[in-house]
Amino acid sequence: AEASQAACSQADEQKPKPADPTYDVVVYGGTPAGVMAAVAAARHGQTVVLLERLGHVGGIISGGLVGTDAGARETLGGLAAEFFQRIEKYYLDKYGPKSKQVLHCKNGLKYEPHVAEAIFQRLLAEQKTITVRKRHRLHSVEMNSRKIAAVEVDVLTDQGRPGGARQKVLGRIFIDASYEGDLMAAAHVAYRIGRESRSEYGELLAGITLGPKELIGAGDHRTQAYNYR
Repeated sequence: AEASQAACSQADEQKPKPADPTYDVVVYGGTPAGVMAAVAAARHGQTVVLLERLGHVGGIISGGLVGTDAGARETLGGLAAEFFQRIEKYYLDKYGPKSKQVLHCKNGLKYEPHVAEAIFQRLLAEQKTITVRKRHRLHSVEMNSRKIAAVEVDVLTDQGRPGGARQKVLGRIFIDASYEGDLMAAAHVAYRIGRESRSEYGELLAGITLGPKELIGAGDHRTQAYNYR
C-alpha cells in the first residue's frame, strides 16, 4: 500500500502543470467601455477575457447613473446605439408600447440599474469567445520590453479580500478599461495632467477656450471637473 501511494505521489508530481490561459485580448475593467471592448473584439473573432475586480459589470451605468447625457439621439451609433435600443426593447416587451415605463425610458436613454446590467451581461454571454472573470483584481504586470506580456490577478472573496491562488493571464493585446487606469499605471505608461495647448499639436479647439484673451489656446495643469467619475 505504501509503495502504491508513493507511486501515485510520484506520478502526480510528474504531471505537467496546466498552462496559464492565453487570450487574444485581455480587458481589465468591467466598465461600459470594458464590456463594449470585449464584445467588439469577440465579434471580430478574437478570444477575450474580461477581468473585473467587483461582482458586477457595467460600472457606473449599472451602478446607478441611469440618466444618459446625450444630444440628438441619431448621433449615437455602434455598440452604444445597440445598448440603448436593447434598453428600449426591454421596456417595450415587458410593459407595452403605451406604458409609462416606455415613455420614461426616453428611447432607451433612461433605465433601471438592474436592466442595464442584464443587458451588459447578455451582450457578453452572446459571444462564446468571451470569458468573464469577476472579483479578479490586478496584482502585477509582466513586461516584455515595452509591451505587456501577462498580468497577475488576485481572486477576491465576496468581501473583497484575496481568497484564492493568484492567477496569471497572458494575452496579445491588453486594454485598460478601468476607471482608475490601474493597468496602465502598473505598466508605467507615461501620462500627463492637464490639457495641451492649441499650438502643441496644431489642434484648433485645444487649450483654454474661455477667459482672458491672452490665455485662449494655452495649456494648463488642471484636472477636469468630474473627470474621476
